[in-house]
Amino acid sequence: MSTPSIGLKNLVYAILTTTDDGQTVPQYSAVKPILGAISAKITNKVTTDVQYFDDAAGDVIQTIGVVDVELNVRDLSLSVQADLLGHTYSNGLIVKKKTDAAPFVAIGFKALKSDKKHYRYIWLLKGMFQPVDSDAETMTDKVKVQNPTIKGTFLDRLYDGEYQRICEDDDPNYSPAIGSNWFNYVDNPADTTPPTLLSSVPVAGATGVADNSNIVLTFSEPILNVNANNFMLLKASNGEPVTVSVSQDTTGKIITITPQAPLEAATQYISVVSTAVTDINKNALIAPVIVNFTSA
Repeated sequence: MSTPSIGLKNLVYAILTTTDDGQTVPQYSAVKPILGAISAKITNKVTTDVQYFDDAAGDVIQTIGVVDVELNVRDLSLSVQADLLGHTYSNGLIVKKKTDAAPFVAIGFKALKSDKKHYRYIWLLKGMFQPVDSDAETMTDKVKVQNPTIKGTFLDRLYDGEYQRICEDDDPNYSPAIGSNWFNYVDNPADTTPPTLLSSVPVAGATGVADNSNIVLTFSEPILNVNANNFMLLKASNGEPVTVSVSQDTTGKIITITPQAPLEAATQYISVVSTAVTDINKNALIAPVIVNFTSA
């Protein structure tokens, strides 16, 4: 069961710039911040229907409808209001018309979990906000803070049926490449360039490599599917696999392959990276990455 969240930070949004007609690949504007996040309430509206057959309840059918979102923030700047609600903004002035149409947007944030060590990352991918609720009250001898609240309705994208993305950095399969890029963009369909190997230690063809050496591979961009099945170390003579552990740095670009026992002396090894490895936009390696070297 997931750990409850107790915090909220890095509240951001991006405008859906393409028509979600079921055929067009969704694209978004640059991600922008909403400063001073206080709370985010997300309510999934689920319809449940019990199907009866053979004189008994035989199945439960659940349908997720819309997702209601309520954001409470310290302040909602005029430029952010204009973006979220489709108003005109320039020179510090916002102009609102009844004919203004709010665009579809995505919102993202991360929430500190109750262990106070790990975060839950969330994106809601397609929604529309309604005009801001706010209150004003004359000052008295007791301070009463009035914070704006904005409410929205989110639904699934027609293109792929996605409506929400969540990851947690204490999940055993968590990839640092996802967390470190969470607030850079929503989707990046324009990226069709596969990752490439920039450097390796030891370099390909190296000799005299120490028996306690790790293999460190640096890629051109953050990558996914980092595990011992996709990053292998083999004896060149017979293809026998060497037991290794595989780790990834916080940038998602640097992979360290650590043999669990010293390398055999004067033996040629081959490090192989599978084409199952992709970047965060699902572009796979064009071909397996192979680095051969010989131990001392």
